[in-house]
Amino acid sequence: MRKVVLLLHSSLDGKVQGPAPWDLGWVSYGPDLEQYAASVLSEVTTVVWGRVTYEGMQSHWTAVPTNPDSTDYERRHAVWLDSTEKVVASTTLDRSDWINTRFIAKNLPEEIRNLKRESGGHIAVLGSPSVGHTLMQHDLIDEYRLTVSPVVLGAGLDLFLPGVERQVMSLEDSTAFPSGLLALNYRRQR
Repeated sequence: MRKVVLLLHSSLDGKVQGPAPWDLGWVSYGPDLEQYAASVLSEVTTVVWGRVTYEGMQSHWTAVPTNPDSTDYERRHAVWLDSTEKVVASTTLDRSDWINTRFIAKNLPEEIRNLKRESGGHIAVLGSPSVGHTLMQHDLIDEYRLTVSPVVLGAGLDLFLPGVERQVMSLEDSTAFPSGLLALNYRRQR
C-alpha cells in the first residue's frame, strides 16, 4: 500500500504559513533544503493539493522553464512536477491545462484511501495545509516530513488544528542544516 507523506515547512512555533497568504519568506531556503526536498520527492509519484495551492503552484512552476532567472534546481523540479500526477481537491475547479492533473470534488478522505490502494510511489501532500489538516483529521497521514525553520512567527496558520485525535509517532530521521533548519521525519505508529 502506498504511503501518504505530508511535506510542510514549519516555523519553530508551529506555523506553516505566516499571517498573509503565501507568506513563506521566513523558510530557510538554500541548496541543502533543495537537496533534501529532491531526495524526499524522488519516492513520490502523486502530489495532492487544494485548489489555492494548486493555482499558485501552477502559476509559478509552469513559468519556470521559460524564465531566464530560474535556477537549475527550479528547472529540474518543474520537469518533475510536469511528469508527476497532480490530484487537486476542489469543488470549484474541474479542469486545467497543466498535464497529469485530475480533480476530486467530494469525499477527499475516501479518494485518498483509493489512491493508497493503487500501485505507485508515495503520495505527497506538498505544501497544502488545508488538505493536510483534512487528512490529519481522518488519520490518513503515514509520514510527517517537516522542515522547521529557526524563526518564531507569532501569528499565522497552525500546523495542527483542533479536532485531531492523539496519534503516536516514531522519529525515523532528523537532519540539522547549517542555516539552523531542521528536517524531521516522523512515521505514524499504527
